Amino acid sequence: MTHVQWLFETASVQLQDLVASLEEADWARPTNCGVSVRELVEHLVAGNEFAVRLLSGAEDARSGVDELRLGPDPLGQLERSCRAQAAAFAGADRARRLRHPSGDIDVETFVRFRLGDLTIHTWDLAVAADLDATLEPALVAALWRLVEPHLQEMQAMGVYGAGTSGRLAPEADEQSRLLDAFGRAQP
Repeated sequence: MTHVQWLFETASVQLQDLVASLEEADWARPTNCGVSVRELVEHLVAGNEFAVRLLSGAEDARSGVDELRLGPDPLGQLERSCRAQAAAFAGADRARRLRHPSGDIDVETFVRFRLGDLTIHTWDLAVAADLDATLEPALVAALWRLVEPHLQEMQAMGVYGAGTSGRLAPEADEQSRLLDAFGRAQP
C-alpha cells in the first residue's frame, strides 16, 4: 500500500465510522458549513464521484454531481464512493494535468484537496453531531505535512473556510493547526 493509498484508506474509514455512529436525529442537525449533516455527507459522496470522474479523464466531471442525493443506505453509498475514489487515485497517472473547475491542477494538488475535504468534514460532522471530534493523529500529521507548504494556494481557492485565525498558541497540536488553517475554530 502506498502512502497516498494509506491516507485515503485512513481518512475514509474515519469518516465512515463517524457516519455509522450517527443517530437518526443527527442527520438534520446543522453543521458549521451552513448545511445539514445529511447535506454535508451528500457533498462528500458527490466530491468522491467528481474525483473518480476527473481522474478518469471525463470531459465534464461535474455534470450532475451536485444533484447526487443519499438514498436509503447512506453509509453504503458513502463507503462505495470512498472505495471508488481511493481506487481512482491509486490508478491515476501522476504526471497528468487535471481540468479542475478552479483551474488546471496536478494530481498531487488534487490529493491534498480531496484528503482535506474528507478529513476536515469528518471533524465538521463530529462537531455537528456532538461526537468525539478527535481526528486520527497519524492522518492529521501526514495531511499537515502535505498541506502546510501549500496553504496559501489552497486558501486562495476560498473553499476551505475563513483561513488561519492568527490566534493559535505556538504550542498548539497538529490537529488544532490543521483545523485553524481551514478556518475551523475549536469548540
